[in-house]
Amino acid sequence: MRKLILLVIFSLVITGCTKNENKPIEMSNKSIESDTEISSSSDYNVEESVKKQINVEVASKNLQTSGPINMDEYVGIYRYNYEHNSESLVEDHYIVVENINDQLTGRYYGTSDEFDESREGYPPGFFVLEMINFEIASGEISFKLELNSNETFTYPLKLHIRNSNEVKEEINPLWLNSHITGEKSYNGVAKDKTILLSMGNSTREFMYLGTSTEDDYVDQTVIKQSPIDYQVESLYETDFYIGEFLLGMKKRHVKDILDEQELEYISEVHENPAFKTESIKTSSMELTLVDDTLYSIRLFSDSQATMRGLSIGDDIEKIILLYGKPIRITEEIWEYFYKEETYTLMFIEIENELVNEITISLTM
Repeated sequence: MRKLILLVIFSLVITGCTKNENKPIEMSNKSIESDTEISSSSDYNVEESVKKQINVEVASKNLQTSGPINMDEYVGIYRYNYEHNSESLVEDHYIVVENINDQLTGRYYGTSDEFDESREGYPPGFFVLEMINFEIASGEISFKLELNSNETFTYPLKLHIRNSNEVKEEINPLWLNSHITGEKSYNGVAKDKTILLSMGNSTREFMYLGTSTEDDYVDQTVIKQSPIDYQVESLYETDFYIGEFLLGMKKRHVKDILDEQELEYISEVHENPAFKTESIKTSSMELTLVDDTLYSIRLFSDSQATMRGLSIGDDIEKIILLYGKPIRITEEIWEYFYKEETYTLMFIEIENELVNEITISLTM
């Protein structure tokens, strides 16, 4: 009897244990089913997230493993055609990209307006600058320009000139405001033989011109911009200056310059029924005002020069080098015109084949 009771108790214990073991299994199954339902409801979001992450990683991998860039793809000359060019003043910009010792370098040819945005009433200067921190790859371009004093010149520069030290100032003198300095950073896109620079609210487009030698290229394009490179038949707006004096400026500005430079002068006023004239003579020049407007400037001393660098005592060869052949020669007077004799004239008096006097004047 005792053995029978023990056998029943042992059977009950075994049965209870078996039931308890099954309960966690059932709970675990429910938990798995529940997790599966949650996963199924968010399959789309998870898939999209994974796809985006994969795309980012692939794009990054492509940039990192694309190998060395094809430098020939970027090497060449690019021109930005300035939209406000005139017959007398061309302000195009140029970028020259070169491969030097398997390293891409760049030069930028531009105007002083990059650093003198408030310019008004006088023509711009021209510069060539190294493109600092120049990077061009994967369809993007970036660089920085730094302009120092005495790096801006009166006329556009040929593209074989690599820096300001190579400019001959006797041919292309410093710009009247060459003291202006500044720095500017650029970025943009470079692809399909085009460079697009972001300029705030606008884009500056440089079109590829070719990979011919710079001298050949200059002969075809830049030569027409600068009067120092060919036989001109007219003056340019920059020729209206002698020092800081500009034809057409008002009397008060003339007097301000005289006072600032502490120039001694003699003034004579002549009046007639039609107009009033005033002659202001310094030790090197004579300024003539008509109705309080600067009408002409006459140079008679080598202490002053024209904007192109011509001064008293220079020979005929230098005149032709700087201005080309005159439109007309009357006795010993060489004449040059601006816009076919309708606005400004320049007269160069020759004596013994040397410059004796220089006069620039507005037409009446």
